[in-house]
Amino acid sequence: MSRWLNWPTTHFSEAGMNALRWRRTIGAGIAADPGVAHAPRARLGAPQNRRLSLASALAVLVLLLAAGIAVLLREAPRPSEPPPIPAEVIPNPELQPEISFDFVPQMWGMADATTWHYLNFNLFQLDAGKSFSTDLEWYTIVDGPIRIMVEQGELSIQPSGPALFYSAEDRDQAPREIAAGQTISLGPYDGIVYAAKQPASGSNIGSEPAVALLGDMGHLSSESDAGPIDIRNLDSQSDYGMDPLPTAGASISIQHLRLAPYDSFVFEPGANWTYLSAFDQFRMAGAQMADGAVDGLSPDVDTHWLYNSVQLTYPSPGPHTIFNLGDEPFDIFFLVVEPFPAQAATT
Repeated sequence: MSRWLNWPTTHFSEAGMNALRWRRTIGAGIAADPGVAHAPRARLGAPQNRRLSLASALAVLVLLLAAGIAVLLREAPRPSEPPPIPAEVIPNPELQPEISFDFVPQMWGMADATTWHYLNFNLFQLDAGKSFSTDLEWYTIVDGPIRIMVEQGELSIQPSGPALFYSAEDRDQAPREIAAGQTISLGPYDGIVYAAKQPASGSNIGSEPAVALLGDMGHLSSESDAGPIDIRNLDSQSDYGMDPLPTAGASISIQHLRLAPYDSFVFEPGANWTYLSAFDQFRMAGAQMADGAVDGLSPDVDTHWLYNSVQLTYPSPGPHTIFNLGDEPFDIFFLVVEPFPAQAATT
């Protein structure tokens, strides 16, 4: 190392030494002359450094603003979300009596229930602007009551004889008496009852198809194969061999079961029930039924498709569990006839 540090100056060329002296002389001359004004020397890269510093400051400012906004959004009051409903609070599906009609013997001159041997239940559709009438032998050969209840839409009904109107809004109130020839409008779950031998006419006064249930029961003088053509039946069942009731009076009701998706219901008809069921099979895509009372669906439970209301009207003995495994709710209706006064039914 010493030989490099002690390198003799004579090794520099004369031209190199003169250049070094010239650069020092120029600098010394300018600095030594007090009359010469000069600008301060700029450092290499200073403008670029200032731009970089400004960009860095802006970036930090943007980050701070973003962080502040995030904090404000997090702390800002939000609309409260409804708390989850505990499973034990959600009501279990039950049969709902939509219309309960107590038939009093000799009401409107009709035969008493000890002579009844016929029961019929229809779920029908009536398009907008269309009309129908029960002035057909298919209805009038029955000596007993007819009841109509709207499920969806609106119907206008004009009975030719006295009738009773049941309002869905006033279920706890007594039915309203309707005079012969008076027109009444029925909305969803409104109903009307009148004597089959005193027919009524009806029309769809809404803009959409109306769906309704029609049940009639009583003493049948003969059988008529000529069914109605002014309504479109979605489901229909008849029982020509109904066992007459042990009492002259009867309690008649339309029971309604709605199952939401993944709901289940244990169905076991009452021991004193005489009934028919009805549903729109095109709305029953997820309906399954298992024999027995089943608490929950599992791979060990053997189910079968519920595709026809006859499966519910004439099931095998014992309870059955109905499941809704589809994405939409569905509805099942039962026309139930019981001795009057009605005995407690187990469902």
